[in-house]
Amino acid sequence: MKRIRGQQLSIAERDTFAQDFMHFMDTAAAEDERLVREGKPAFAKIKALKAVQRTLSKQDLWETLLEVDLLTGVKKWISPYEGRGTLPSLDVRKAMYAILLTLPVEKEHLKRSQLGMTIMAMKQHPEETAENKRTLAQLIEKWCRPIYNKGTDLRELSRVQEEIELSRDERRQAMIPKKQTSAQESVKDVFQAAAAAAAAADTAKRVRVPRSHGLVFQHRPQSRVDTEMMNTGAGAPQEPATSQAKLTKRMLELGKKPAQKRGR
Repeated sequence: MKRIRGQQLSIAERDTFAQDFMHFMDTAAAEDERLVREGKPAFAKIKALKAVQRTLSKQDLWETLLEVDLLTGVKKWISPYEGRGTLPSLDVRKAMYAILLTLPVEKEHLKRSQLGMTIMAMKQHPEETAENKRTLAQLIEKWCRPIYNKGTDLRELSRVQEEIELSRDERRQAMIPKKQTSAQESVKDVFQAAAAAAAAADTAKRVRVPRSHGLVFQHRPQSRVDTEMMNTGAGAPQEPATSQAKLTKRMLELGKKPAQKRGR
């Protein structure tokens, strides 16, 4: 990063310098993250701290730097390291908090960077020093006025912070029943699948015995009476169907025969 030596810069030159400066801050933050993951001392931000302080002391660069998202770079410098959760160097944190108090931070800058939530978290961090927590309280008080339209009363600031924490807890609690319900449904599905598999296996082991369905006729037998009537004709005399009827008919025929004359 090139050092500015008091000369007036054009708008294009300021934009270029601001981009280079943000890259300088991001590189130092990323290097410290890598060193912490490897279990080594994080010293990249400490080495770059004086250059950062010198640049951020120039008021004519504040507006340009804030427009290129300076607050996001500051957030990377003060946030706990990923994985381990340890805090950056005390000198780095103290210097960044002091710089933030001087910057003309506006509502849009805070919304874009989400730095306000990080500042509140650092104020509650158990490893943060009492002196730094007082500076953080001043920052929160200063930023709450344009964001929440609150006064400078610390009691109002506390209420705002309590509302934020309560809202976060409610969202957390609202997610718990969904997870439990989902887990219960998963367990229920597993038991149902196991029961179905056991029933199928038990059925496969049993011998099926054929079951009688009774006398079920697939085809209706043809009537013999109708067939005999068709064969003999509608007006033809019907033949006796039984032996008794045949005998009766025969007796009648014998009774009708004329008597034969006896010989003299």
